[in-house]
Amino acid sequence: MCASPSTLMHAVDLAGQLLAWLTQRCPHGVCTEPVDGDAAAAAFEHSSSVQYAAPRSYRVSKLPDEYWLLTNSPQTQWFHDLLVTLARAT
Repeated sequence: MCASPSTLMHAVDLAGQLLAWLTQRCPHGVCTEPVDGDAAAAAFEHSSSVQYAAPRSYRVSKLPDEYWLLTNSPQTQWFHDLLVTLARAT
């Protein structure tokens, strides 16, 4: 998902907002890894159900031209890294 919420926003701020939205949307879920990152990239883990769902890893990175890339996956982030590399190469 690519979006352009703000040119002044840092990745860690956007990740925090996404985690807050997920927490509100999934009241039975839990943050399994807190937001960690900087202005360019940030990550966290969240599970939609403490009992029944495996945690998913979310990563957000700032791309050229003020776009953002958000990916979510079961644990591995190779696809996110590939997309960021391709976006920066163009």
